[in-house]
Amino acid sequence: MSDYTVTLDEIEGDEPWTAAEQRLIEEAHSGGVRFADEVPETATDENTIRAALIRHVVLGGCAKCRVSEKSVKVAGAWVTGRLDLEGCDTRNDLVLFDCNMDQAPLLRDAHLGAVYLSGSHMPGLDAIRLKTNHNIQLGQGFESKGPIDLSAAQIGGQFACSGGRFENPEGDAIMADSIYVQASLFFRDGFSAAGRVNLSHATIGGQVDCSGGTFENLEGDAIAANAISIGASLFLGEGFEARGRVNLTRAEIVGQVACIRGRFENLTGVALVGDSMSIGDSLFLSEGFSAKGQVVLTNTRIGGQMACVGGEFSNPFGDALTADSISIRTDLFLSIGFYASGRVDLVRADIGGNLICVDGTFDGGFDGEAMRVKAGFFWRGVEKVSGTINLTDAHVARLEDDLASWQMADKLILHGFRYDRTTGEMPLEERLAWLDQKWERDIPPGLSATVREFGKGDPFFKAYLPESYGKDFDPQPFTQLARHLTANGQPFSARIVRLEREKRERSAELRKALAAVDFSLSTEVNLIFVMLRNGLASSIASLFDWLTDLIKATVFFLLVFAFNWIVYSRAYELHQMAPTSDVVLTSTDWIEHVGLVDGQLDNVASPTLKEWNESKTAQDYTTFNAALYALDLFIPLDALGQEAAWAPSPARGLWGKIGFATGWITQMLGWVFTAITAAALTGFVGRKD
Repeated sequence: MSDYTVTLDEIEGDEPWTAAEQRLIEEAHSGGVRFADEVPETATDENTIRAALIRHVVLGGCAKCRVSEKSVKVAGAWVTGRLDLEGCDTRNDLVLFDCNMDQAPLLRDAHLGAVYLSGSHMPGLDAIRLKTNHNIQLGQGFESKGPIDLSAAQIGGQFACSGGRFENPEGDAIMADSIYVQASLFFRDGFSAAGRVNLSHATIGGQVDCSGGTFENLEGDAIAANAISIGASLFLGEGFEARGRVNLTRAEIVGQVACIRGRFENLTGVALVGDSMSIGDSLFLSEGFSAKGQVVLTNTRIGGQMACVGGEFSNPFGDALTADSISIRTDLFLSIGFYASGRVDLVRADIGGNLICVDGTFDGGFDGEAMRVKAGFFWRGVEKVSGTINLTDAHVARLEDDLASWQMADKLILHGFRYDRTTGEMPLEERLAWLDQKWERDIPPGLSATVREFGKGDPFFKAYLPESYGKDFDPQPFTQLARHLTANGQPFSARIVRLEREKRERSAELRKALAAVDFSLSTEVNLIFVMLRNGLASSIASLFDWLTDLIKATVFFLLVFAFNWIVYSRAYELHQMAPTSDVVLTSTDWIEHVGLVDGQLDNVASPTLKEWNESKTAQDYTTFNAALYALDLFIPLDALGQEAAWAPSPARGLWGKIGFATGWITQMLGWVFTAITAAALTGFVGRKD
């Protein structure tokens, strides 16, 4: 129908005007007519008005029915017939307060000033492509028992449905896909929808406020707002309830999304989905927020923080929170009362600030594979963890944690986990205990399953029947810790970590060699080779451990030094030390005073070194000092000149023999001691990074 104005006579036809209609015709110029203070329950002569007369008034009336320039407000009427304004164009408003309409109005393709239907009851509304210069209000007691269709409508003001009830359990309660609202949208304060509310591809210039609203569609989406564009903030909290999925896939929201104290429930699937959603400010799923069903935020972009403090996420069938590839500009709070019953998925998440999990509960695991945290990762004081913690290839700038929070996990995966620094509060022993908790893959036996099944009853095969020969070993987490300690000025701690890593590598290598045995010569030879090599390496490592202990190394040095000092002091006193110079040994002074005749001491000559020391030859030779000799012999630097000038003579007596026999042992020990000391100082031993 066009905006052609039907005359009053055509509207009246064969049915005379009711008292209510006569009153409306007479009082329309006043701007408003109220027939009752509430929605009428039955039609009477005093409240019944034909829809055609309402149309006549909205389109401007006539000489017999003059209307106010500010439109006519009709309240408390019983409207019969269909209000048909399809295609009509008028600046006037449609204002029906607390009216009862027996048919759904038709406003398709109409252009009106505004639509105010607050408190009215009707079986639906067809307003596809409706245009208004100002607001549409369907609230404050408004009720619809059928679909409200505002698809592709253009609203020049706000769209307010607060306090309205919309029912269409078999389909859409409100169809507003591709709607344009210049100002804000309000579905709050007692708003109730039984059936889907469809806001797909809608454009809202202001905020969308659903605080205190109830949305129910157990068979699908309670709210379908995929690809919605909101110029300000979205509020789904403060008493908001959704039973059915809330779909915000690809939504673009300039402001924040606040779901504080909002309740989302979809026990058979996803409660809230925001795949590829863009939020200009922060996301709040906190302070009483509750989701019974999965929350999906895959590829979501958040311009501020994401706060889940005190939020409850429950999904016994899988992920409680799926935030794969989420990007958060500042901090993510999963803390202080945060509760997740189901896995928390932060795979490939990019967090520009801190990830704080203090006092959080993760009853279903935590998956942070390949996530990036540009500030601190706070994993301490965690209330509860069950399931798997997966940090494969994750990278955090700072790790602040405690051992107890890690130990609650059933499985800990740390392969490729990197951190630039830690708080340093966890001792090295606890760090190593943390690394020992990490998951390792099983080493399968070399024998095939068929062979093992065949040999089950044979004792000869018994050693090769296990499904696994223990755990393999991943060295990367130890290497990461060692690098971190080195970079932060703790080389000795880093060396200990590297040595611990090598011990575990040798054990795993032996287990793999044992598992690989399949009765072929090559595998058995390899096992023997690995056992011998590991035995030698373990011995060297044990010696290194012992000698790199400062107290033990000092005791070792003093014992060796004291032993040699005593031996060579005694040998010198008993004339059993001899110069190593050929010139001295063949000199007249040496032969005369301390010479040997046929390999024995010449009893005729004075058997004292004291007299030789006073000779002219001795005055020009290096003086013997037992302490310096012991030090020169043990430390292979030849810097003191004692070892080069003197040597024990086994032919001169017992102490000479002891000094000669133990000298090479002392030198070997000195080489080992010096090498290990140098390695410890440089951190070379244990380094394969």
